[in-house]
Amino acid sequence: MDKEWFLTQLTVIGKRRVYQIVARKYLEPGGSDKDPVVTEWFHEKGFRETVRRLYARLCELEAQGYTVWISLYRKKPGVDSILGVTKVSVLWFDFDAEHPKERPANWDELKEAYARMRKLKDALYERYRAWGFVAFSGNGYHLYYPLPGFPLRSDKKRIEFNQKLQTFVKKLNRELGVNADKTYDLRRVVSVIGSLNQKIPGRPIKTKWLDSDVKRKVRYARKANVQLLKEILKTQPERPHFKFSSIIGGDVWERLERLRRMDEKLNRLLEGDWQALGFPSRSEAEMSVVVRLALRGFTPAEAVQILDQKSKIGKWQEEGENYRERTIRRGFEFVGGLHEELETSGHRQEPQRTEISQ
Repeated sequence: MDKEWFLTQLTVIGKRRVYQIVARKYLEPGGSDKDPVVTEWFHEKGFRETVRRLYARLCELEAQGYTVWISLYRKKPGVDSILGVTKVSVLWFDFDAEHPKERPANWDELKEAYARMRKLKDALYERYRAWGFVAFSGNGYHLYYPLPGFPLRSDKKRIEFNQKLQTFVKKLNRELGVNADKTYDLRRVVSVIGSLNQKIPGRPIKTKWLDSDVKRKVRYARKANVQLLKEILKTQPERPHFKFSSIIGGDVWERLERLRRMDEKLNRLLEGDWQALGFPSRSEAEMSVVVRLALRGFTPAEAVQILDQKSKIGKWQEEGENYRERTIRRGFEFVGGLHEELETSGHRQEPQRTEISQ
């Protein structure tokens, strides 16, 4: 593993005292359920000691045939979820070459992926004068934009920022047709630059920085990318469009009260009457609350507020951040999947925006 490239990556993503790594040993191309997976956290008293142990462990795992990743954003120790992220210091894009999983990408496939990456890089510079740095991931390209550090001090802020980030990336994909990886959320991990991509057993590929003198330029890039961060922050998260009427007008509590009057099942769930409604567990009852809120146009951040302050089911208040993040994510993913099914089956209807009388 190239230590200098690794240290450069730490500078780009933002130095911190807590790091999460994930490692996977691919037993066959593309992976299988039997692949050994390792997740570890590093948070020593000092930054230098943390990095020393982290680098030594990454080298050890790589020598054993593992492909290794590192957390993109600062997280609370041991909290591998959106709700564990405490600070954002970089914007990252992934451009995979389209190739059969049994072999590495060839020159033409890599060239096509590079052209998509370059199109986005040029567009972000033209629009925001943004400075980005390119890394080769083995079968594609990663594009990093160092940002001024932006703290996320509450669950609501984390979920809201995650939504803004996803919407920002989706809009760029639609406008430019660059097909950057859309599975973007704050909790994700990224390839360790300088390590071996060993996703195809027996055919390791070295990852590397393609830009020169990246570490020295990072400080200037953070200053140059202030406007890019502002654009993300002012992005309005997309709400799924459904044939279900959205509850609009008023703050979250006014809209919730109107919805409770029209949705007796939701009202009873929030009152804690989940067993009488036939739910086998509290977690399924809370998932139902999230889905019913999402279908009526409430955002994930608003769903968190409602479960925090209005739900008497109880498990939400007892469980930790991993459970809460998973419940919100799965509920909204279910609603998003329904939206896609309606679109692809040709039954999409324009969203109705219904003002419910007080």
